[in-house]
Amino acid sequence: MSTQNPLWAYFPKGPLQNSVHHETWCKACVAHYEEEGAAALEEEISNADEATKLGKRQAALEAPHNSAGSIRCKKNCFVAHILGSKQQAPCPYASDEAKTEAMKQKKPSKDPHNKPTTKLKRQISSLDTDTLSEPSSSLSTPASESNPPLKKKLKQTELKRYTPRDMLLSNSEVEAIQQQALHAVVSTSSKEGLFEDVEMLKLIGMLRKEAVAIMLTARVLGGRLLDNEAKRVDKKLGDILRNQVLGISTDQWKDIKKNAIAAVCVNVHRKSYTLELQDVTALPKDGNAQCEEFEKMIERTEKEYKCIVIYLVTDADGGSKIFLPTCTNLSCNS
Repeated sequence: MSTQNPLWAYFPKGPLQNSVHHETWCKACVAHYEEEGAAALEEEISNADEATKLGKRQAALEAPHNSAGSIRCKKNCFVAHILGSKQQAPCPYASDEAKTEAMKQKKPSKDPHNKPTTKLKRQISSLDTDTLSEPSSSLSTPASESNPPLKKKLKQTELKRYTPRDMLLSNSEVEAIQQQALHAVVSTSSKEGLFEDVEMLKLIGMLRKEAVAIMLTARVLGGRLLDNEAKRVDKKLGDILRNQVLGISTDQWKDIKKNAIAAVCVNVHRKSYTLELQDVTALPKDGNAQCEEFEKMIERTEKEYKCIVIYLVTDADGGSKIFLPTCTNLSCNS
């Protein structure tokens, strides 16, 4: 004969809900609502006759049950009502004995040997050990043929899969993306904080989630990354110009505020490369001063890039063509 779960002592059975389950309530909750409504009921019927009092008291028996609410007749429902769960708070009226019993039934057994799965694993392990220890030439008995050793089922580890948008970026990809971001800012004459803009980051995140975390701030873009890229370009240009015989050209531009800037370009193999940009606002513009700057420009180019400059192209402003007979000066105006 099976024993009844001790938790039933705190959840009295009511009428059958169906052919199997009874309707039940928490005894502590019902007692609380009965006590809460008893004083108000007696005060209400104090001046009534006996028949009215009897009828009111019988009707009041159902009110505490309705206030407490019925509970499903299952052990886990009893435990959840007493101790609480993610969906509901613990019962505030449950006794200490009820809480102790619910906690005891909620906690799993600490002894691993009592678990049925552990027992099955030990049996499988012992069978596998016995099978391996027997020599291959031994004859199988009828008992062993009728009861073959159990084999442990192996379960393949579930691999984590990434969608193309969730793919992680390698170090080389991060470096290439940041380098291309710098090229995009320079090519489009955009502000250095382009990739700090919220809408731009949203757009990049729609293409690749990891790309948002590696995009450049204005400080990095206009500082370290720009310096590194300038060094790389200078090294590449040095390899192109080394031991070459070439010519250089220069010209100046002024803005509306009379600020002047001079560009120095080199021509090798019919292709032009920019060497440097100089702020020449404060420099004198007469022929002698410009000739001195041209000489320094030629010497600096030959020394830095290990090449030979054979001609200089300028617009001859300030009469510099007259004062520089030693260098072939191909005027743009001629």
